[in-house]
Amino acid sequence: MDYYHGKNRRWDSFLKRRHTVTILGFLCSVVMHSQRLNLSIAMVAMVNSTSILSTSSYQNATECYRPQAEQAVLETHRTGEFSWDPELQGHILGAGFLGYLLAQIPGGLLAGRFGTKPILLVGLFSASICNLLSPVAAQQHAYLLAVIHLIRGMGQGLQQPSMSVLMAKWFPRNERGFLSAFIYCGYPLGAFIASLISGTLCDLEFLGGWPLVFYTFGLLGVFVGLLMVFFFFEQPSDDPNITPSELQHIVQNQDNSSATTCTVLLRKDGQDKYSTTINRCVTPAVDCPLLRVCIILHGPSGLPRVPD
Repeated sequence: MDYYHGKNRRWDSFLKRRHTVTILGFLCSVVMHSQRLNLSIAMVAMVNSTSILSTSSYQNATECYRPQAEQAVLETHRTGEFSWDPELQGHILGAGFLGYLLAQIPGGLLAGRFGTKPILLVGLFSASICNLLSPVAAQQHAYLLAVIHLIRGMGQGLQQPSMSVLMAKWFPRNERGFLSAFIYCGYPLGAFIASLISGTLCDLEFLGGWPLVFYTFGLLGVFVGLLMVFFFFEQPSDDPNITPSELQHIVQNQDNSSATTCTVLLRKDGQDKYSTTINRCVTPAVDCPLLRVCIILHGPSGLPRVPD
């Protein structure tokens, strides 16, 4: 019995409860970013680009057609089932980012008022359910799919500020940089995983291929949501498994004096330096999301138009 207790104590000394919360936040980041990329990749397999090209106005111009043998090889490839023009595709793809934008500030206010856990779970489950409903919505109408992804984007918009509140409640000041960075690493990893396996899923014959992209990452989101239900607590004092020493360590290192000191020092150095610092903070905060949106939104959808 003492041997097993000793093993548990050694494990607890290595993996603290705040580390468990960090892993859960990391999984949420992976799911959120992979789901955000699903539609952009699946759109390539969903849309019949040959049908769109055949109805374009430039088909009436003088062209150099492909040789018959090469054309026969191209026709063996499976084409999408939806004849959506680029403008309609843009409306569908942009709906998710619009919802993500609209829910950011309300998400922060709701997380501060009602707590991190309920808002985070609402966002995670709603985005995952919308992912699961996407194939059915696409079969019904293109703008129904756009509405579904508008809601999906709003669910993800709730998750982002909730994660910030989570980190403020659970992470000690001296560990906040590392643990927060670990959670944020889930964003590129989610994009990498979605990019890696979504194309393979689209090529499968089972269920038409591209719906598997939405089903796979939708179910993954539901699974991570269930983990959050059972293993995540609103704040350290609510966790029955946290040790008194860890709880004391978190509580004693959660003051905001560093932020106040930073503001005072900036103002003491003069208005010019203060303005320069603000510009350096605001410019990346605006440019980086815009660049990421452009890559996610237009990168995969441009693949069918890449010349051979």
